[in-house]
Amino acid sequence: MFNSLRQSNPDIMNAIVFKHAKNGNWTISLYNVRECDEKDWFGRFHCGQFMKEHYKGGGHPGAAGCTITQEQFIKILKKKEL
Repeated sequence: MFNSLRQSNPDIMNAIVFKHAKNGNWTISLYNVRECDEKDWFGRFHCGQFMKEHYKGGGHPGAAGCTITQEQFIKILKKKEL
């Protein structure tokens, strides 16, 4: 999926995937779509840190996730930002 995204949109750095659960909650998965070495992460957007600080989630520099409520999801949609 990310290979085609990089090819068709060379300026895209990150991707977000939302998944709706049967219990009404949502899962957010956040990815860095640019490949790089672990030592090259300095100064780049850290997915895990962002999710931890903003949504009590977790992960690592290249990918992270969290679970949010329906109400939180609607707020994200209204603001048009994560």
